[in-house]
Amino acid sequence: GADQPVADLAHPSAGAPRDQLVEDLRFGEIFVMFIVNIALGIVTLGIYRFWGKTRIRKYVWSHISFRGERFEYSGTGLEMFLGFLVAFLIFGVPIIALQYWLIYDLPDPPPTDPQQIMEYLGPLFAFIFLASILLYVLMHVATFASHRYRVTRTYWRGIRGSVSGSAWTYGLLGFGLSMLNGLTMYWTKPWADTVLMRYRLERTTIGSVPVTTTLTAEGLYGPFAGAW
Repeated sequence: GADQPVADLAHPSAGAPRDQLVEDLRFGEIFVMFIVNIALGIVTLGIYRFWGKTRIRKYVWSHISFRGERFEYSGTGLEMFLGFLVAFLIFGVPIIALQYWLIYDLPDPPPTDPQQIMEYLGPLFAFIFLASILLYVLMHVATFASHRYRVTRTYWRGIRGSVSGSAWTYGLLGFGLSMLNGLTMYWTKPWADTVLMRYRLERTTIGSVPVTTTLTAEGLYGPFAGAW
């Protein structure tokens, strides 16, 4: 029942059916919501997608249960929309300003002397390179922040999830692993993906009980080799 101590969740009966996630999702219902979301997204110039995504999450969460109790999602479209606006003001506006600078702030007439060209393009390329690194880090920061948002808006038996750790640390870790993937022609990707997933899961708590995981890359490299 709902009055069961939370600590009991830390010692489930291994392999017992009641300790498995159960889902009763219906493809047809999700497909209809998906089509409606696309249509309303087009009409609202993409603004409705935050509410549409929330609607689908609420449906999915409510059709997944653990020990006979369904999950609940308390996030709202308005929260996601406001978060988007904040991110746009912090990151989107500078990117648009940079694009405007690249397109419209060219020397007139354009330099023809090789030395003048290098004096103009050198700092420009250096700035673009550093900005690209920052944006790549921010992609991973956003991934961790999204995970934290979803978990903190998830309830089970009235118990809310939480996530500790630093999104910026995760961002730097993700950037470093992405560079390693590039250097190894992506042969480290299965392992790198498990490292990032473990980082998120091991900092997730349900009530007062931390999530533990034994996730490894074992078994992934066979299918990955074929896909590669």
